[in-house]
Amino acid sequence: KKTKKYIMGQDDMDIVETEQVASENLDNEKVLAKYRLASEVANRTIQMLMKELAPNKNVLELCKLGDSFIEKNLKKRYKKSHKGVGFPTCINVNETVCHYSPRNGDQLVLKLNDVVRIDVGVHIDGFIAVAGHTVVMTKETITGEPANALAAAECGLQVAIRLMKPGKKNTDVSRALALVAENYGVNLCEGVLSHQLNRYVIDGSQSIILKPTHEQQVKEFTFKEGEVYSIDVVVSTGPGKLRQTQPTTYIYK
Repeated sequence: KKTKKYIMGQDDMDIVETEQVASENLDNEKVLAKYRLASEVANRTIQMLMKELAPNKNVLELCKLGDSFIEKNLKKRYKKSHKGVGFPTCINVNETVCHYSPRNGDQLVLKLNDVVRIDVGVHIDGFIAVAGHTVVMTKETITGEPANALAAAECGLQVAIRLMKPGKKNTDVSRALALVAENYGVNLCEGVLSHQLNRYVIDGSQSIILKPTHEQQVKEFTFKEGEVYSIDVVVSTGPGKLRQTQPTTYIYK
């Protein structure tokens, strides 16, 4: 939009045309509607993939299925907008925590009792929604430490959601998550960040660190109304120290 701005000069009033930039935060109803639809599609994609998980299913084909499902669900919506996959569908198995979206020819298949983490991302005009879910491929009741880890991750997510409101700080969230992990007898994983989402930016400058250490810290900030964040909660029955196990890069930025 263009608006007219009136500036009082020494002798008369000058009229200057200025550009009015629409907000890209949630106070803009059009932006909010795009975030909502992207979130709905991301959640539907997770639900669809959960039903597809089975022994001998090829991980590459599952990733392709997730991406194509996103494209199909957005095809008839916002026809003039740039839209689609906001982050490649990833199927992460067992010790692989994230970012496993393999290239053509990959032969990895799922097995009974695998722990599978699904990650998807959807965007409409650059407004991104991401979603993730963990599935244990068993018909048996999950008990003991594995059950504690799953419960801690879910509880931590809900605690983070309730704390992330205007006036609270990112450090408040980190401290609360540490208490959740302690109560469940599991460890938060180091090196995991929950980022602010901006238009076309999936890893904004403001972030919440899951497990602060002497070497890994982030700048403290206060949440403001209208901001958007993804939340990553990764817990382990082990020490929670992540490491790169293979040199192959699957996700490019």
